Amino acid sequence: MRLTQIDGSMLREMITTAAVMLDQQKDKVDALNVFPVPDGDTGTNMSMTMRSAMHEVVEETSNSIPALSKAISQGALKGARGNSGVILSQLFRGFCKTISAEETIDAKMFASALRRGVDMAYKAVMKPREGTILTVSRAVADAAVAAAETEDDIVSIVDTALKAGQAMLKRTPEMLNVLKEAGVVDSGGMGYIVVFQGFQAALLGEDVSMEVENYIRESSYVEKGLDAPKLSAAASAEGEITFTYCTEFILDPLHEGVTAEDIERLRSRLAIIGDSLVLVGEETYVKVHVHTNAPGKVLQYGLRLGDLASVKVENMRQQHSNLLSLSDDSASLHKAEPSVPREPLGVVTVVSGEGIRKAFEDLGVKGFVSGGQSMNPSADDIVNAIRSVHCEDVIVLPNNSNIVLAAQQAAQLMEEECRVHVLPTKTIPQGISAALCLNPQLSAEENLITMEEAVSHVKSGQITYSIRDSVNNGLEIHEGDILGIGEGQILAAGKDLTEVFLEVLSKLYDGEDIISLYYGEGIQAEDAEQLSQAVGEAFPDCEVELCEGGQPVYYYIFSLE
Repeated sequence: MRLTQIDGSMLREMITTAAVMLDQQKDKVDALNVFPVPDGDTGTNMSMTMRSAMHEVVEETSNSIPALSKAISQGALKGARGNSGVILSQLFRGFCKTISAEETIDAKMFASALRRGVDMAYKAVMKPREGTILTVSRAVADAAVAAAETEDDIVSIVDTALKAGQAMLKRTPEMLNVLKEAGVVDSGGMGYIVVFQGFQAALLGEDVSMEVENYIRESSYVEKGLDAPKLSAAASAEGEITFTYCTEFILDPLHEGVTAEDIERLRSRLAIIGDSLVLVGEETYVKVHVHTNAPGKVLQYGLRLGDLASVKVENMRQQHSNLLSLSDDSASLHKAEPSVPREPLGVVTVVSGEGIRKAFEDLGVKGFVSGGQSMNPSADDIVNAIRSVHCEDVIVLPNNSNIVLAAQQAAQLMEEECRVHVLPTKTIPQGISAALCLNPQLSAEENLITMEEAVSHVKSGQITYSIRDSVNNGLEIHEGDILGIGEGQILAAGKDLTEVFLEVLSKLYDGEDIISLYYGEGIQAEDAEQLSQAVGEAFPDCEVELCEGGQPVYYYIFSLE
């Protein structure tokens, strides 16, 4: 097969096919996490980023390349999750900037777009590391540019570029010792290869239409009111729409005491007053999408079970209007009215666990994003939280190294609305220490100075378990071992949690005065008390503080200050 031009229809297929293939392979990409802990989420983050791009593409009715390139770029930027997702969004951003004024894309333009995407991705990372998705994407772009000098067949160029990327992926363990020690290739690089394999499948005309349609229907973006492409044209006929308003929101957190029966009761009530109902969630939050003629009543039902977030109501009879103003009551839940004066300063923080959220609330933090390890929020999630505090200046505490880039991307998206300052806290204890310094009477810049100083004195760690046999930091680790992580490194492994905990603390301790422990979900209070006592006995010169964090993944999060 030979192809010298990519038109809008083909570009659409490339994005949707890549999204499907990445979703199918995300678990394999997740499994390449260097640390053998239950928080590998590179594949999931990249898949969610691609889903967001695909969502915008499917909703874009035009097949023009300018319209689609805008949809791809905006979707990826808003949906970017984790460092890998943000880098992927920048790869698409640069790619789309290059093609944004074209009617069709030829071989040289395609290769040039890949190159510009790589350049933009490198610029987005403060300290680029080789042996990562950056290196793999650069190898792909370099091979494409070289091939396009003598070849005009895009199918052939993609094949050449893909092989170069795969070869570079195999070499990533030679560039990063942590990969070599763990015996894996770079997960982000692998995710990018899967995306490119999706491009290749679309260009080769592989029939994945049914998989794409099923994926669109079954993915989380069905919750955003997304229908299969072949249905969208028919559904746009005004006379065929029974329920006018596409209504969606998240209940996060659910009120204390809400049961599965309450959620099922909500489902039954919504089914009576609407259709196209999708209601999914977990123990702490629920996401709702429904078509209805009574969006206010839908929101009232939701409020009985939890706090509303990410509220969105669209009039499906007015396809030209992206978002209707909600009623006074519901609009105030999503975004403060413009007439309400902004407060001078607010703080937004990323949290997981009700105890940790309560700790931040007690320190005056008003904006929250649910997330953390294994559930990185998107840039758009952070944007919504920034808007919710309605302040002139907003300080964002990501509290996770894998969320910092998404927070910075959210800050860029909010440039025209308010001033956003990202303090790159990498752990929950760092975020709490920063929040402790919050003084609403001072400027954002003055607060940032004291916050940065406080964060610099915090040592952080986590206790979790291993999900596979591995070797890391010279330690032989077995599946099921308790792992002690300190300052981003696995420092201890064993079968006894208390012994592992004390070993990590002994390696980190350097005369600090306070040791703070946050115990996670599934840990009994009495067991946490016993551990706290053991820590106090082992470090008699320290004050030991114990708090219920309620966080997933980690048995304990701790800090030394």
